[in-house]
Formats: sequence, C-alpha cells, structure tokens
Amino acid sequence: MLVEQSFAYRKKINFSGYNSPNIAEAFQVLSEHCTRLDEINLAKCLWLTDKLLIPLLNNNKKLKVVNLNECTSMSSAGLQPVIIECNLLRVLKLSKCEWLTSGAVDALTLHHSNLVELDISHCYSIGERCLIIFFRMFDKLEILSLAHTPSVTDYVLIQIAHHCPKIKHLNLIGCHKISDLGIEAIATHCKELESLMIQRCPNVTERVLGRLRGSVHIDKPRQFNNYPLYDARIFLQV
Repeated sequence: MLVEQSFAYRKKINFSGYNSPNIAEAFQVLSEHCTRLDEINLAKCLWLTDKLLIPLLNNNKKLKVVNLNECTSMSSAGLQPVIIECNLLRVLKLSKCEWLTSGAVDALTLHHSNLVELDISHCYSIGERCLIIFFRMFDKLEILSLAHTPSVTDYVLIQIAHHCPKIKHLNLIGCHKISDLGIEAIATHCKELESLMIQRCPNVTERVLGRLRGSVHIDKPRQFNNYPLYDARIFLQV
C-alpha cells in the first residue's frame, strides 16, 4: 500500500536508457498506479511498445513533458493519447522515431499550439508540406531540433521565421537542403535566437552566418574560403 501510494503521488518518471530483462513488467505496475505524472522520460527504451505505453498515457492526461527519443519499437498509434488528451503538453521529444508519420504530425497540429520545445530530428517519414503547415501553428516554440530531417528546406525555415519568432535554440545539423535563403529569414525575424547548430549544411555560407556571429552561438567555425588569398611577399618590404 505504501508503494502504491508513493506511485500515486509521483510527478515524474525517468526510465531513460533502462533496458534490463524485466523492465517491461515493472513498467506495467508503474503504469497502473501512477496517475499524477506531469513528466515522463522514456528515451532509448527499446522495449517500449504501444501496448505498454498507452495505459500510462491514459492514466496521466496532464502530462507537460514527454520524451520518447529513440523509442524504436512503437508506432504512431502509441502517440495518439498524447495528441488527443494531453492538453497541457509543452515539451515533446521524438528524435529517431522513424514511425512518426505526416498524419501524426497533422493531428498534432490540430490539437496542440502551446509547445515550447520540440525535437523531431532524424524523422524521415515527415513531408515538407506537413512541416510547412505545422509551423504556422506554433508561435510559442523556443527550442527546436530538426537535425538530419530530410524534408527541411528553405521554405520550411521561412515558415519558422514568420510564425515562430520566439525561437531561441535551433538545431539544423545535417539539413543539406537548406541554404542562405532560409537562414537569412531566420536571422531577420527570430530576434531572440541564442544558438544555431548548422554543421553539415554545405549550402549555408559565411555570407549570412557572419551577420549572426557575436550575438548568436554558431557551432560551425568561421569559413574564410570565400576570401581571396594574397601572396605574402606583396606585403613584405625586402
């Protein structure tokens, strides 16, 4: 009874990285008795399935933080209770969840507009059109990771620039389709930007990054390739 009561009043659970043989059975007990959670961290739980997760979500409809990064054994159906029921959701992390579809993102667009942090990096099943519509609804976003998401283009960045002006931290590592055009839009409209992760984006140059340096942390070192090199002898008086 003491253990069950402890579970009943618990606000947070963190199973991140736990993959022991009996963890699924323990999680079922937790799901049954935890009813007041506002934060769950289940990142890298390879055993986590829709069948295990849905009861926990159904018993905790006031969740504010949901971290499912690298939960590869699920499907988009497991996310449905979060989308439909968790109206207080503020943070959603779904990195490397290849099961995340455009349909699930469309549903998220319809039911949530108060997210302040979103991680959908390494999500390969989401289309460009889906992201363009999605970012028109999330004007409160402050932290956004789109690293290695192939459908991220300049058009997506332009939508972010115009509709997500509160962005402070933006991760675009490995988004090879973006260029100076999209980053210039971000630089112009996202005045609260504090950090920009932009490595492995070959079409983004110092022409636009130079405007941000000094006020924004940029992970990509300054490139001097665009500047002419002069023979040092010109400057020497022999």
